[in-house]
Amino acid sequence: MNEFDRLVEAQLKTMDQLLDLQTTLERYQTALRTGEDVAEKISDTKQQLQGIQELFEIQTKQIIESFERDQAVHT
Repeated sequence: MNEFDRLVEAQLKTMDQLLDLQTTLERYQTALRTGEDVAEKISDTKQQLQGIQELFEIQTKQIIESFERDQAVHT
């Protein structure tokens, strides 16, 4: 597996994490509106989500750089 494929695979896994955390956060926010005490869970999930979003951005840059390097080699 080349670097580009490896990076894309890693980013797809990160995207799954993002979607899972966003779904969890929405569930907590719904629970909060119904009166459950989930404020701490919401805060923790938001922090996790921010970290995963930052990782996703880094991975996107790495994929673009890898793609550009591959294009330069093949031209």
